[in-house]
Amino acid sequence: MLRFAKVIISLFVACILFAFVLDEIYNRMYHNGKRVNRVKFLLDQKDKHYDIIFIGSSRVVNTIIPEVFDDELGLNTINLGIMDAQPKDVLCIAKLLKENRITYNTLFVQLDYYYNSLNKSRFLTYQLLPYIKNYNAVNDYFKDEADYYLLRYLPFYNYANNDSKLGLRSQLSMLFKKDNSLLKNKGFEPLHGYGNTWQRVLPDKIIDSNDYINRLEAFKRANNLNIKYFVTPFRSDTKKLSFIDSLEIKVPGIIDFSKAIQDDLSFKNGYHLNETGALKFSKIFSNYLKKNQPNNAI
Repeated sequence: MLRFAKVIISLFVACILFAFVLDEIYNRMYHNGKRVNRVKFLLDQKDKHYDIIFIGSSRVVNTIIPEVFDDELGLNTINLGIMDAQPKDVLCIAKLLKENRITYNTLFVQLDYYYNSLNKSRFLTYQLLPYIKNYNAVNDYFKDEADYYLLRYLPFYNYANNDSKLGLRSQLSMLFKKDNSLLKNKGFEPLHGYGNTWQRVLPDKIIDSNDYINRLEAFKRANNLNIKYFVTPFRSDTKKLSFIDSLEIKVPGIIDFSKAIQDDLSFKNGYHLNETGALKFSKIFSNYLKKNQPNNAI
């Protein structure tokens, strides 16, 4: 019986040690891998300074062309949007910028119907998991998860539990594939085509308050940061666009570009601009800043 117990204990210890080894291998590959996803792209900006940083959802990723702002305003701009980013995600990104010593004159935060959301981006969740032990902002992001302690302290759990997104296939792609488009376009990812019938219907009502936006505002005040909010364009057939009027009451000073593009051929679908539309909008936005920010006091 004693021998059996020793075998069981030995197997348990071997499994734990193996999990530690795998965890360390995967961590190193994600931290040092060549493949660049949106979070890795952000983290690679460590210790850099930008005049303008844009964050938000795909309505930033596919909409903001940094080179337009650079050319029009003589600034250094970057697009650090994340697909499906919601207020909780935006708060994490803002904290991660500070923790990673990425500085800026102005942080422009895209905000719209997601003001009503207390959820998080499924894309950002997977991209952040490899860094849960490295950044306080990432650790805080996962604290309300039911399996937080397993994610944080059990070696290899975060990879094994999310194998379809973080497993061996993803690891191999990081070894043999490098995505240069993010670097080339400073974070902008264009969409092509038009006429998609995917129509957007905004919410009937706006919630009383979004705690993550409130926390972002508190973070802004505590760190003396220049953070401004803006709404990107919707296609003309968007329903209940009056939601933006309510948003302007909740977020005073938000810059409303919801109707800035009236040409439906500039939209990939109801709420995403195509590459042509992104170029038009980036010029509209940069001209707005030129007129409203004298001497480029962004």
